[in-house]
Amino acid sequence: MSDRILSVSSKNPFGRYKREKIQEVRKSDIQESEGFQKLKQAFETWMSDKFWKRKSGGLGGIIDYIYPMAVKLIRGLEYSAKDVEKLCIAIAEFQQKEDFANGAGVFLSAVINNGKEESYTIETRHLTEAPNYLCYRNKKRITIEGNVGEYVGCAQSGEILVNGNADDYVGRYARAGKITINGNVVFCAGANNEGCLIEIKGNSSMMPGVHMKNGRVIVRGNVETSAGDGMKGGTLEIFGNINGSVGSEMEGGKIIVHKNAGERNHGYFIALEMHGGEIHLNGRIFAQIMYDRMTGGKIYKKGKLIFERKEPSYGSISF
Repeated sequence: MSDRILSVSSKNPFGRYKREKIQEVRKSDIQESEGFQKLKQAFETWMSDKFWKRKSGGLGGIIDYIYPMAVKLIRGLEYSAKDVEKLCIAIAEFQQKEDFANGAGVFLSAVINNGKEESYTIETRHLTEAPNYLCYRNKKRITIEGNVGEYVGCAQSGEILVNGNADDYVGRYARAGKITINGNVVFCAGANNEGCLIEIKGNSSMMPGVHMKNGRVIVRGNVETSAGDGMKGGTLEIFGNINGSVGSEMEGGKIIVHKNAGERNHGYFIALEMHGGEIHLNGRIFAQIMYDRMTGGKIYKKGKLIFERKEPSYGSISF
């Protein structure tokens, strides 16, 4: 899997998770301060005539190039955290615009990062499509009420609390701080994590901790498929069952599985092409431990070291 950031997404998130009930928003519900009016006008410009797509070269533009456009658009505006909360409600008027999820998430990230206050609340429960890239490069304390799309907390070092579900790549390239998801996640939570604590209170669809370098990823529920692929450092801890492979191509760090590994059938593997690190299995083991395909690393069962690879060999262990 590539380590490169980050093409703008066109995927519709949350195919597997039930959406929250949509709240109708009326224009008259929002009291308009001057700061809010300016933010809304800027957002309307941002979403008009595919503004950022024209300037970035299309949907495949790199987020690191698109984000500065939003920063430039709001430069010099004076607004409060309350104005940002009102903006989150008002953007529902623009939901029929093409690429709303990408545009809204990038714009809100720029607004928050360039605001003067340290704490912000983002409301998404009224939206039909959850924004992508929320809290990009975040260094502040953010509470999100509702679901989020892809890449929440990407490259962040602040504190994020999501009271809802999250789509792919929670905390990708996150540098520090903490991200808490009080719900489920989909694909690759904590990918390329560089030092953040990421806690998933629900389940993960697949591949949490992929290519993580440091930090900690905690999944309180179950993982449907593989976990810890290509890990280089840090700790991945799964309190539920994992129904797939564990630690494929792992180079370092630690994976802890508190319940069963490879639960659905015997067609999954543990430590396939493992080169280093530790895997701790505290429940029943249904998957095959591929010690012949290991060039390094340690396997523990209920706290006891059962295998350590220092040199390549041949064979496998089944339980």
